[in-house]
Amino acid sequence: MLSVSELILSSYQLAAQQQVAITQAWVQGSHRLGGSLSKSGLHTSIQRVGRLDAVLRCMEDELISEVLSDEIRPWVAEPLGSLSEIWIGQVYEIIRLSQERKLIADSSFLKALAHDFRLLRITMEKHEIAQDRSLSEPIAMFRVPAKENDVDYMYDKKDPQRSHIMPTGISHRGSFQWLAIDVCNSPAQRWLERRELSDRVLQLLLDA
Repeated sequence: MLSVSELILSSYQLAAQQQVAITQAWVQGSHRLGGSLSKSGLHTSIQRVGRLDAVLRCMEDELISEVLSDEIRPWVAEPLGSLSEIWIGQVYEIIRLSQERKLIADSSFLKALAHDFRLLRITMEKHEIAQDRSLSEPIAMFRVPAKENDVDYMYDKKDPQRSHIMPTGISHRGSFQWLAIDVCNSPAQRWLERRELSDRVLQLLLDA
């Protein structure tokens, strides 16, 4: 019986074989952006999230294919969601650093991408609505999916016990997605898909 370490290593190796173009794109992007911050581990960080992206893309493809058995399929969502959240947090920091140190030329594309990652990262890791300081008054919230006898509750930015859990789902591509609240723009909430975010990050890196 293989060890957990051996199985994880095998999954990374298999993903690299199945996602050759994606893996190469991340490596190329790591050299482009990582070289902007010499004597740092930035290029290594980018390659690490790239390898995780390849694993996630394989899991996403498998989820909507006939590869998985009916016994396994219901259990895939939890590790897929956990790894997707880890990936979001790691990429968020790469983008934040790139903006802060001006490693990438400022653009509307970069600002929009950074904003979308911020919407997810803040709620995932701080359990609150991103940029809730912009709220002029408490807002009524409701649970999704709703349960019998549920009542609206108020989200108040001044309440130290405030919290928010984003509704989640699986896209038609098998990718994890989150319904993010955006208090600064319209529409006020929208679905953000991990795979679509990954495609945008690669576009940013390859154009850097």
